[in-house]
Amino acid sequence: MENNKAATYEDDIRAIDPQHGIDRAKVAEMREHLRQHGWTWERVLVVEDEGNGCAVIDGHHRAEAAIREGMRVPAWVISSADYAEIIEREFYGYAPGRLCDLDDYISLPDGRSYAESGVRADSVVPA
Repeated sequence: MENNKAATYEDDIRAIDPQHGIDRAKVAEMREHLRQHGWTWERVLVVEDEGNGCAVIDGHHRAEAAIREGMRVPAWVISSADYAEIIEREFYGYAPGRLCDLDDYISLPDGRSYAESGVRADSVVPA
């Protein structure tokens, strides 16, 4: 299994194209957490969109909360070319129905796979 590298990225991610609905109550809790503690979570996962910004593929709630608080969004970024390669190589050209199916194929700069980071959108809750 060949992994595609994700780079670190911290920028103003302004456009969120959610893969699922945004839970406003969850975002409100996360905003409160950000005001009290700052960013204490793993970075979000984004795909760079060839000069058109980034699309969040995991961490929509974290990104939404940070954006609403006027904060930069810490992110792991994978190029759209690498993302397309994973989809073609591992999923026969069709995006998987579950984003977590991609996790094993994305390598973080610290050597972990995204799966090893332990982050899933539904597991990130304020401390």
